[in-house]
Formats: sequence, C-alpha cells, structure tokens
Amino acid sequence: VFSVLFWIRCKSEAKSAGKVHSVIWLLAAVVVMQLSSQFLHAVHLLRYSSNGMGIRPIEVFSEVLFVLSQLCLSTLLILIGLGYTLMPTDLRPEQVVPVVAIAASVHIMLVALSKNEDGAADKAHEHDGWPGRLLLVVRLLMFAVFLWALQDTSKGAGLRLRNFLFSFRLGGTGYFLSYPLLALIVRPFAPYLRPPLMAFFQLALQIGTNLWLNS
Repeated sequence: VFSVLFWIRCKSEAKSAGKVHSVIWLLAAVVVMQLSSQFLHAVHLLRYSSNGMGIRPIEVFSEVLFVLSQLCLSTLLILIGLGYTLMPTDLRPEQVVPVVAIAASVHIMLVALSKNEDGAADKAHEHDGWPGRLLLVVRLLMFAVFLWALQDTSKGAGLRLRNFLFSFRLGGTGYFLSYPLLALIVRPFAPYLRPPLMAFFQLALQIGTNLWLNS
C-alpha cells in the first residue's frame, strides 16, 4: 500500500514540476532498500521455519540494508536542516559523500558485530549487546548534528522559514529519538516478544517518515 502511495506521489511530482526532485529520488532509494530488506528477511524466516537455522548471509544483508535505509533518512534530515532545498548553501557532493561513506562503514561494521553476538543470553534484539548500544549512541550523535544544523540555518532565516524549521525540528526529533525510546519501551516485555515489536515499530516509523518527507 505504501509503495503504491509513494509511486502516485512521485508521478504527481513529476507531472507538476516537470521532473522528480533529488530528495524524492533519495526517498525512492530508501524505499527500495526497505522493501529489499523485508523480502530478504522473509526469505530467511521461511528457511528458518524448515531447517531451524535460516540463511545467515541473507539475514545479515537484510539488516545491513535496513540500517543503511535509516542512515539515508538521517542524512537527508541533516542536509535539509543545513538548508538543502530551503536556501542557497555551499554544500557540495564532494563534501557530503565521504562523510556518508564513513558513517555507512561504521553502521555496517556495528551490524556485523551485532550479528556476531546473536544467540548471546543477554541479547533479545538488535540493540541489545554493546554493538547495538553503540549504534544507538551513533544515532544520538547524528541527532545532535541535526539540532546544530537547524540552529545554524535558523540564524539567517526569515519568519516563514523559521516556522517551517520549527515544525521540521519536531518531526526530526521524533525520528531520531524513536529508536532509543523503542529500545527502552520493549525492555519490560518478554525476550521473545522484543524482536517482533522492535521490527514492527521500526518499519512503521520508516514508512511514516518517508510519507512525511514526501508530503
């Protein structure tokens, strides 16, 4: 359903503006990564139901795709916070790409380390264990960068842009803080309930953020 709504929105954007904005293209890439991640996860679970082990490389790649889709959304929020699409900026691809590549490498490394701890007695979902907690810390640091970017952009903004940045700050704050809060919220539940709860709410949050940025 979400994919159909997103496609309709993209066609409407292309028809009204004559082309699809780069932000929409990035959101489309995020959607493809999310759908691919869910498909691979379903394949892993299907295999798991028959052999009790699943297909570990597919499971790891699924998690990597999902984390990278989150990173892309976080990066987009920070770029918009820096004034991208809102006002003239000095941002250039050669400045952004290396930073994103480093962040992606860190995320992939932490996912790999987290998967290496699968089966540990103290790990019930991806954010249990020190790699998962470190991943949460990285996301909190990105939230701090997001707030700094908005503060810097607000200095030279007019009233209309300031009002937009205020609402954008609220939406971005909800996105960045949702993952640490989810990790805390699911802790009282039984260990076997935590993974599906985390997966469901994370996917719902990703879809909601995509729709928000595409609106």
